[in-house]
Amino acid sequence: MTIKLTKHAVVRCQQRGIPTQVVDVLYKHGSKTRSHDDFIYHFTKKDIKRFSVDEPVLFKKYNKQLLNTLIVCNGKTVITAFKSIQRNLIGWDHRDNRCIKDREHRSIKRNRKYKYDK
Repeated sequence: MTIKLTKHAVVRCQQRGIPTQVVDVLYKHGSKTRSHDDFIYHFTKKDIKRFSVDEPVLFKKYNKQLLNTLIVCNGKTVITAFKSIQRNLIGWDHRDNRCIKDREHRSIKRNRKYKYDK
């Protein structure tokens, strides 16, 4: 299974310091999420555990880059690659209409008062 990188993807990988091995690993082992007509590949916590057992040498070499990198693919063509800024998000707070960060999770649950709470 070979993937192709567009000229744009090659330039972005060079600019952002993303090795082509990381792009290959993300495409083969990462989770994918649909974004319009394309797919975004990334590593979840479950993917990280599985990959660290299957390929410990590659995981040790590219650990931080695998955690923070996302690629956008259309079929077997990589359109672009970028670093994720907010990988520590754990969900969406529908009451406040915003993202919840990992370190905020406990304090939000404990200190929250709502008008319907009695």
